[in-house]
Amino acid sequence: MGILERVLILSDEKSKISTCYVHKGTRTIADLSLLKNGWMLITRINVPLPSRGKGFGRLVLDEILRDADRFGVTLCLEPMPSGGLKFKALADWYERAGFRWIDKGMMLRLPRTDRTLGDLTNVSAEIIRTRNDI
Repeated sequence: MGILERVLILSDEKSKISTCYVHKGTRTIADLSLLKNGWMLITRINVPLPSRGKGFGRLVLDEILRDADRFGVTLCLEPMPSGGLKFKALADWYERAGFRWIDKGMMLRLPRTDRTLGDLTNVSAEIIRTRNDI
C-alpha cells in the first residue's frame, strides 16, 4: 500500500512554513501552507491518474484531518479539479470530509474538538510520566 510520509518545510522566504504529505507507493501528494491567522491552506492534493479512485487521496486527506484535529488547526481550501475531475465531485468529496463553504470558492473545516481534547489529555499524561522518570 505504500508509506505515508509527512515533511515540514521551513522557508526563509517571508518566514513561510508549509507541510507536505506524500504517499510514496503512489506518489500521491498534498501541500499545505500556514496562513498568518494560524489556519492551514491546503494548496493541493494530487493523486496520479493511474491511482485515482482507489482511496489514496482519502488516505492522505484523513491523515491531514487527524493532524488538524490533534493540534486544533482550522483547514481551508479552494477546490480546483484537474485531470478530468469535475468541480462538483471534488467539492462533494471535501464536504464528506467535513469542509463547508464559507465564501464563493473557499471551503473551511474546523478542528474536531472532541478528538483534540482526547489527544491533549494523552499528551499531558505523557508529559507527566516523562517528568516523573527524570
